[in-house]
Amino acid sequence: GQLDYVPDNWSELSFYELLKENGYHVGHAGKWGIHLPFHKNLDFNVEDDGWHYRKIGKKLWHITEKNEADALRFLATRPKDKPFFLNVAFFATHAKDSDIRQYMPQESSMEWYKDDTIPVPPTATQEAWGKMPYFFTNENEGRTRWGVRYSNYTLHQTMMKNYYRMATE
Repeated sequence: GQLDYVPDNWSELSFYELLKENGYHVGHAGKWGIHLPFHKNLDFNVEDDGWHYRKIGKKLWHITEKNEADALRFLATRPKDKPFFLNVAFFATHAKDSDIRQYMPQESSMEWYKDDTIPVPPTATQEAWGKMPYFFTNENEGRTRWGVRYSNYTLHQTMMKNYYRMATE
């Protein structure tokens, strides 16, 4: 979620605003992800993240499709007589902590990496975990996520392949 306060320096100009001041048509599509209010002066801003599949109107969208469609809409509607800048921040490959599947690629990419074996890192052992700094306890959110996603060979293969699929889409 967003912070309850805004840092003192938040009113400083962002690169978006600097580009706009210099004549650019400026846009953002996708994950903002800073957890602060986005009050920057943009010509185009579609913040869409936090989901993998969502029905919008009559269409079931995958977040990657939606981020791409928003980016293409910016390009199609921008003034042709000005320079432009568009930041596209794809939500994939973020996991959905609330869903046991975690990573949900598009159906069209499910054949990708099917016959590949994703190596398990040498540090993915209980011994390596025991050597981590004191602030990595079993109550650490990273450790919780690791357990859900990678705690056995089958999970590791499934999660990593789906992660790679989403990164490749």
